[in-house]
Amino acid sequence: MPELRMTVGLPQDPGSEPEALDKLMESLFKEAGRHADFVRAPGFGKPDGPLRVFNAKFSGSEALAALLRGAGGWYIRHPKATVTFRMESSKGGTTLQLREYSPVVFANAATQIEEYLE
Repeated sequence: MPELRMTVGLPQDPGSEPEALDKLMESLFKEAGRHADFVRAPGFGKPDGPLRVFNAKFSGSEALAALLRGAGGWYIRHPKATVTFRMESSKGGTTLQLREYSPVVFANAATQIEEYLE
């Protein structure tokens, strides 16, 4: 079963980061909740802190499209975030880091991620 992991870093006020990350989870769940199983973790090797790693296990292109819609919708509202996507499947894996939102860069990343769909 494919897995898409997103790790998010926000350059703004650390006090608003947990709320922004919760909004990302809401966006992902709204778009892909019926297609994927989600797990969140702190990330960056820290056992505590904001839950900035979003793991989604899913099956099929419809689920991946829903995950990317949720991520893209959130990213448009937080264009200065750094988002790292890690896609893993039986076809292998890829890691892509986006340092700032751009529709073209996001679309290219989505195309590269889709190549690893089972």
